[in-house]
Amino acid sequence: MTRVQDVSFDAPAARVAGLVRNAAETVMAMWPLGSFIAANPARIMERKPFAEAVAEVGSRLGGRGLLPPSDYRRWAETGLIHRHAVRAAFDRRVDTTGTASIIKVGGVKVGGALVPAWQLQWLGHFEPAVAGGAGVRDGSEEALLADAKTAAERLPRDGRDGAGTTTGAERDDDAMARSVDKLLARWCAAYIDTGQALWPMPYRDLGLWAAWRKLAAFDPALDRKARRALEEFIEALPLTPEAAIHCCLDWLRIDEAAWQETLERHLLRLPGWASYLKWRAEQASAGSPEAAVLSDYLAIRLAYTTALRRQAMPVPVVPAADKAGTTAHAARVDAVAAALAGLARNGLIDPASLGALSAPEVSAVNAALEAFTETEQSLIWLEAHEETYRSGLLSSIGAALPADDDEPAPAGDDGDRAFGQLVFCIDVRSEPFRRNLERIGRYETLGFAGFFGVPVQYTAYADATSLDVCPALLKPRYRVADRPSTACAERGGHHRHGKDRLRQLKKVGSGLKGGIAACFGFVEAVGALFAAPFIGKTFWPRAYIGARRRLAERLAPPVAFVPDLEPRVPAADGGHTHGLPYGLGQDERVFFAEAALSAMGLTAGFARLVAMVGHSGLTENNPYAAALDCGACGGNPGGPSARILAAVLNEPTVRTALAERGIAIPDDTLFLAGEHNTTTDRITIYGVDEVAETHREDLARLERDLAEARRRNCEERRARLTLAGAAATDARDHALERATDWAQVRPEWGLARNAAFLIGPRTMTDRLNLEGRTFLHSYDWTIDDGGKALEVILTAPMVVAEWINTQYYFSTVDNDRFGSGSKVTHNVVGQIGVMQGNASDLQIGLPQQSVMVAHGEPYHEPLRLMTVCLAPVTRVVDIIERNPILQQLFDHEWVALVVIEPSSRRFLRYRPGGKWQDVTPGRGEAVSPTPALSVREREVA
Repeated sequence: MTRVQDVSFDAPAARVAGLVRNAAETVMAMWPLGSFIAANPARIMERKPFAEAVAEVGSRLGGRGLLPPSDYRRWAETGLIHRHAVRAAFDRRVDTTGTASIIKVGGVKVGGALVPAWQLQWLGHFEPAVAGGAGVRDGSEEALLADAKTAAERLPRDGRDGAGTTTGAERDDDAMARSVDKLLARWCAAYIDTGQALWPMPYRDLGLWAAWRKLAAFDPALDRKARRALEEFIEALPLTPEAAIHCCLDWLRIDEAAWQETLERHLLRLPGWASYLKWRAEQASAGSPEAAVLSDYLAIRLAYTTALRRQAMPVPVVPAADKAGTTAHAARVDAVAAALAGLARNGLIDPASLGALSAPEVSAVNAALEAFTETEQSLIWLEAHEETYRSGLLSSIGAALPADDDEPAPAGDDGDRAFGQLVFCIDVRSEPFRRNLERIGRYETLGFAGFFGVPVQYTAYADATSLDVCPALLKPRYRVADRPSTACAERGGHHRHGKDRLRQLKKVGSGLKGGIAACFGFVEAVGALFAAPFIGKTFWPRAYIGARRRLAERLAPPVAFVPDLEPRVPAADGGHTHGLPYGLGQDERVFFAEAALSAMGLTAGFARLVAMVGHSGLTENNPYAAALDCGACGGNPGGPSARILAAVLNEPTVRTALAERGIAIPDDTLFLAGEHNTTTDRITIYGVDEVAETHREDLARLERDLAEARRRNCEERRARLTLAGAAATDARDHALERATDWAQVRPEWGLARNAAFLIGPRTMTDRLNLEGRTFLHSYDWTIDDGGKALEVILTAPMVVAEWINTQYYFSTVDNDRFGSGSKVTHNVVGQIGVMQGNASDLQIGLPQQSVMVAHGEPYHEPLRLMTVCLAPVTRVVDIIERNPILQQLFDHEWVALVVIEPSSRRFLRYRPGGKWQDVTPGRGEAVSPTPALSVREREVA
């Protein structure tokens, strides 16, 4: 074949690159496992109203956007979805009055009566799940259902049962696409490897397309004949990926108007790999080969596709697995029977007429039922499910909310002063711990984003790598590293040398195990040593982890660290990493301190101890470990961020500047830093050895109470975990056992069941058991002039919470497409993601074990996020009008918004188009008359 020269194309490369950028909007950038960041896999659909978007998820993204109605019916039968909520949602979406609405009605003649279609749809699809013990007018319920079933079985089969039919050409196209999928997955895995492979892919510095051109003819997955044919085909392709894309589209005879749609379809064949490559492109510097990696990927995919279609590469295609068709006839019969029984039960038709119904009448009933699609049914069930939870939450908040804003000011007497104030991350896992701690004594807890408002790149002492400890929406602005505390300065060198030795030993061990020749002698010589870790991690995980920790501490003696905040120019790197200045100047320290305290509403009434508590998770052998750490810290532990802010707030010069700005911190207030391990519920307070004698008693009491709060929280959490162990087992030991067991697929539930984002003072919720389902962000509207702090909360932490919420939502409703399947069959690839098997798509979401109790049994309730904010509604309106992202989320109903007006205590719900609806519990449209959450009196020890 003769190479096609680039200059012969009608469309310039820039146009093709633009089409690639537009096509890339169909996928969401996916972070690697080391900094696993929650994201909405259907984010491209947020531009449409939610109801439209989920209806198109199948055709556009190849997945399911809603649970099937059968799942919702099971929840309704157990009372999780309230009957009144179902009927209210049904009436909102179905025309029962003849006026215009979403679903039009007609009439069906059944048993001599003209029955509205909506009546049949309610009785056939919804009534059986919410009816409870409804009575029967004539005869027993069993006899009535039997007669209805007999009548419904007259429904003729219509040939739709089974797997359906496809043409031979369609089968061939699908088989070729699967062949290309498998080839692409292997090349992507080789290209993106970040150290897992002992032999890295050659030519990676040239970019994916250039490297593939040089190596494709040596692919061991192809036989000799196919490799030779592919080599000749590649020689005929242009040198640049954009030109190759144009050439292949032309050879495939695809109409120019369909080019972008074609590129989108190819990206969505392997959406996981496309999503990760998109992230790589976004992180790359302009002009580097990585910046055009999606063009490279599409060029390779189209090249394979073209070669297969033109038979230029004789590769055996991968056939689809034969799937036996499943009949839907029985389900249709059951729905028709339910509708007919409901008509008879409610006196709309004579029960005696059931036996005389003709097949055409039964078919007409079935047609009316099937006019109501499963998507519409599921939307009603979803709305009812959401309103059941939301009305209960709002009722509980309304009952617990103080009568007015005149909260008593903290007295100056230490006898009335809080034992301590602890600032936790807004993470839903913090809420149960906060509640349990507050019930032990006079503690005040607050919620704030876990990076504590300081976007930095952090380097741990003696570590070779740095971490971006800030949300994905932000970029680090400064670099901060640890240094040994003054008391530990002499031991710092020993610690560094020990960590260096540990890294060298690990590197040598990995090299010997993976070497072609050395591995045999290595196994013979020291293979038996690996039996100890294997046995320990299997049978005595806690003891093994403890022994491993003690060995590491022996080699690298533990040292207390403090953040080095002084601006300087380190000799090692000239003071910059990726252009970031080292340290924080005085102005920056004051700015971050004031911004954090003001945003969380902590500007007065300081306790003697104030702790900034970040969070992390402990787990073994878990590729998704970063998902248990702090999302606000880029999937990293939050302890470093807590230590940075605590150090800043303890500086006398910073306190003096804050006092000039109206934030007077008492001289006896000491700021501490800690980290909450959400898997074991242990809170570690840093720097306790350096706490002055004046605060020793306060610290001892805090540590005792934190230990008791941990015990209570572990007991509460154990009840929600599967295989939770014997009740006699100490809950703390059980939590640690799960965290250290290398075979444990579910060390904790993470953020499962998240459903609401609450913005306001703790008095809004401090008497409630929110069941670990709410993000809690502290906010005091009275000190937020102009609403600047509220705007930041709504446009940053709340948006991130929506990402988390939608990731859990889609990972639950379609785990195969938007999740990552079972952990048991995961295969870590390139240290950046997981595949199912050895050549599949890169999995993009959460594993089944994060959202399911068992296969097909969700633990997470897939609800859209509801945001509740205590602030003047006029202030919220102004913020929405200034921010298109909020208009998109609220108007398209991806997030529900309820504002509590401080002066009137009215609950106002935002509706699309900027309308507001009064949903105040007791006088609004609250659906459930019984609050789902109980109001409990605060227990003060």
